[in-house]
Amino acid sequence: MPGGAFLVADLVEPLHDASRRLAAEAWDREARAQAAALDTPDAFARFEAAKWNHFRFPSPADHPSALFHHLVWLKHAGFKAVECFWMFAGHAVYGGFK
Repeated sequence: MPGGAFLVADLVEPLHDASRRLAAEAWDREARAQAAALDTPDAFARFEAAKWNHFRFPSPADHPSALFHHLVWLKHAGFKAVECFWMFAGHAVYGGFK
């Protein structure tokens, strides 16, 4: 790319309570499916016990921002084409091109 690109993979905060619940449920479903695929019966229980699902157990140390805000910040930073390339269970890959 002539002007470069910037790519981010991170947790993003849903803007609505319903979206937050959907993200939490999808994250749990995916963690449960991966635990089953690994044939590790206690893996999901450990995931739950560790309160790893940020949307169910927000961390006082982690304050993700909404994807919309990230995209606006990138636009203000001079990125011309700003997009979300992938999003699932509150996790997103997004960025921009100069």
